Amino acid sequence: MSTYPSSRKKELLVQKWVHLKLLVSIHLKLLEELSIEESQEEMEVSYTKTQGSVSAKEKASSIRVHKNHLADAIIGNINEGMKTRGKKKNYGDMVKFVCYTTLVEPKKVEEAVKDDFWIRVMQEELQQFEWNEVWTLVPRPTNLNVIGTKWVFKNKTGEEGNVVINKARLVAQGYTQVEGIDFDETFALIKQRVDGIFISQEKYARNLVKKFGLEDAKAMRTPMSATDRICRDENGTLADPTLYRSMIGSFLYLTASRPDIYYSVGLCARFQSAPKESHVKSVKKIIRYVKNTINLGIWYAVNTSNALAGYSDADWAGDTDDRKSTSGGCFYLGTNLVSWYSKKQNSISLSIAEAKYIAAGSCCAQLLWMKQMLSD
Repeated sequence: MSTYPSSRKKELLVQKWVHLKLLVSIHLKLLEELSIEESQEEMEVSYTKTQGSVSAKEKASSIRVHKNHLADAIIGNINEGMKTRGKKKNYGDMVKFVCYTTLVEPKKVEEAVKDDFWIRVMQEELQQFEWNEVWTLVPRPTNLNVIGTKWVFKNKTGEEGNVVINKARLVAQGYTQVEGIDFDETFALIKQRVDGIFISQEKYARNLVKKFGLEDAKAMRTPMSATDRICRDENGTLADPTLYRSMIGSFLYLTASRPDIYYSVGLCARFQSAPKESHVKSVKKIIRYVKNTINLGIWYAVNTSNALAGYSDADWAGDTDDRKSTSGGCFYLGTNLVSWYSKKQNSISLSIAEAKYIAAGSCCAQLLWMKQMLSD
């Protein structure tokens, strides 16, 4: 067994003594800063006659240790209670809203004309009609159906829930129009039959083709080729952005009854900030497809079940610019198509399975929401 020399032992003892002294000084300093408070009310000791055992409450009793901050380090008055940060209220705006608005929301015009605030708002609405030349007063014709008007009153609230403005709108009672007298044909043509309803935008689609001068163009069988990939086309010729946005905007209204062009229109809509001639060419292909499918619409059958079903799919890395996938889905109530969507995914999928899994998750979330809405 090896032994240390006597001098080495002395050095080790001195080092241990120094370390111990340092630990004791640190411990004493901590004891000066900490106050140990023992709650006597929570400790209940029960001694039995035969054994001097303590109860479980004493074992579970806690010793709370609180750190006392120096009085010089405390900001503010230590005698004040606890304060929480609150949003500063703008009493000037509150007084302004109270003085110039009313809390009453009338349901009829007879109630509104009894309140000075609503009379002022109604006069402002009529003044806007005069400035914008909304109508021209003429004698009432005897052989035409007159469409009435209706006042709509609404109180608008701010962030704090206070009424900040009173709004009055004069709207036309469109539900009183009679087909053949007030109008001949609408853009959203609804054909009602005994077994269901057919919704079509045939006239709007025909006007769209005519608007962009493609009446004589060759019709397309599909809105977009499955092999073509639309990209930013950095080196392409810049097209007229106003014309391109007008074409996309016209399509957005048509997609309300044409889910077959929803994906293609959404894909072309991504390049509205800097459209190129190649993008305009793709949009014109969709217009030529619409020309070939003017009569298409949505059929809603009467005799169907209440079963809710959803279908989803995804094109893996379909966007050649950022390699993101696009999720698509459609939802049926029985045999009736009630909803559809096409949206680019937020993240980049590393496999086709991951892309389809994200699409299926979005589809399930939409199905659960629709199920909740139907149950309500």
